[in-house]
Amino acid sequence: MYPKPIVVKIPEKPAERARARMIAEVMDTYYEPINWGLGEIQFFGRAKDELAETIIVPSVAHQAAGRSSMV
Repeated sequence: MYPKPIVVKIPEKPAERARARMIAEVMDTYYEPINWGLGEIQFFGRAKDELAETIIVPSVAHQAAGRSSMV
């Protein structure tokens, strides 16, 4: 048996819809690619040791710093 699909309620007001689109854009542009890349490194071992650290540290700092204020 398949799980029940998730129904997403779209905001009625144009300003609320625009805000939802902006949040989705930020997530798709900044968070998703970084999280995907970190998963490739940490779970699939695409980079090891020093190379992995040179990728992970700036990526995490980038997410934790200025970009989170956009959401």
